[in-house]
Amino acid sequence: MGKKFEQTCKLDPADPWRWENDLADEKYEIFDQYGKRESILPFSKWEELVEKKISMSILPPMLRSELLDVIRSVAAEADRWLKEHFPISLRSCEQEQYAQSCFQWSSLGKINRLKTAKTLLTNPRLHIDYLYSIAKHYDLMENTLSHRNTNLMCPNFMEGDEASRRSRSGAGAICEKFFEKSTLKYIAWPDYFAKSAPDQYLQYIQKVMSENYIEYEDLLFCLSHISEDEREIIFKKYALRILMYFLDWPLQSEFLYAAKHLLPYFTGNNFRDILTVILYERIMLGRKDFNYISLLKEFWAISPLLLRRFIETNSIYKILMHTMNYPIGEVFPHQKLFESFHGTGLMFGYQGMKYVLIRLETPDKSFVALNCDHFTPYLGYKFCSITYVYKLRRRKRDKALQTQTKERRTAFISKLRDLCHWPNRPT
Repeated sequence: MGKKFEQTCKLDPADPWRWENDLADEKYEIFDQYGKRESILPFSKWEELVEKKISMSILPPMLRSELLDVIRSVAAEADRWLKEHFPISLRSCEQEQYAQSCFQWSSLGKINRLKTAKTLLTNPRLHIDYLYSIAKHYDLMENTLSHRNTNLMCPNFMEGDEASRRSRSGAGAICEKFFEKSTLKYIAWPDYFAKSAPDQYLQYIQKVMSENYIEYEDLLFCLSHISEDEREIIFKKYALRILMYFLDWPLQSEFLYAAKHLLPYFTGNNFRDILTVILYERIMLGRKDFNYISLLKEFWAISPLLLRRFIETNSIYKILMHTMNYPIGEVFPHQKLFESFHGTGLMFGYQGMKYVLIRLETPDKSFVALNCDHFTPYLGYKFCSITYVYKLRRRKRDKALQTQTKERRTAFISKLRDLCHWPNRPT
């Protein structure tokens, strides 16, 4: 949300903090978005704006605080959609705004990708190149887009569009590879299963889960179409990733039920990783969309003794015990978790996205400050959005600093790719 959506929110033009964001996809180049954009608010300003709107409602105070985090989750879902489609979009704020007006939401607070794509194709304000990309991405060229504009199906247009993509730098070059080799391309599971033999289901589900984030509803559909033995194969390999779905709104109430079924497949590292997420990405950040301290206590109580003993020798054990044993009814001191947090940036994972926020005094330390080791609990995330702020008055960026930052950014992403076992980018 930003000034274009809320004219009553004013940003101080003399604000010395500069915001920069890097979006990294595990198969492609880093997408850079430098500087301030009119459609983006700093985090505290965003919260002030949302709280102002919520205060006008008739909800009781307790529900208002929960609603803030629900809105945060919805905003994160919209942001995830935009980042997923970043390689095939025209990187235009105006186009993004038009796209958001076409979002089709499910009852779980998630964007229905296919319904949204079909709605986008009926929007006359979107650029024809963008429509072509969406239709290509969702395999809607013949049955949808051709009915709207037959020129999109003409060889001359497609040839010209291909040349145009080759000539573009950044996203244009990515698009060409994206259409040919992408594992991010939308998969209509019911259609795929209708055309495939049942003995191929398991192999394809494993392939997609190893290379891409799969929507929760699609995961349920896939699991319902394979045998119990085949489901056990999926659970053994992806128990942590599946349980992570239940830490996001609105599925937290089902977390313990899912945990009882998935814990037998957990390794000690899996157990440590999900406890780290609950402690430092939910409780430490003060999330109010669910009672995560109560969830943590019950999760620990139902966990196998072998896993709990594994944690007793881990560095998080002391703060874990402090959190669970804190007196009921008293306000938990979140700053205590900050004291034990050894990361250089605050991190939050959501549905295949990893967000990192880091504050610096000078811009030349941006990627040096990030420690790749802090990403190890989050294998399986396909996008990493790194936002860092530093004090800098408006001035031209020093050319040497630009080169230095670019080199450090490339080295950081390369190290992160090796650490998380991401495949090499297509050449």
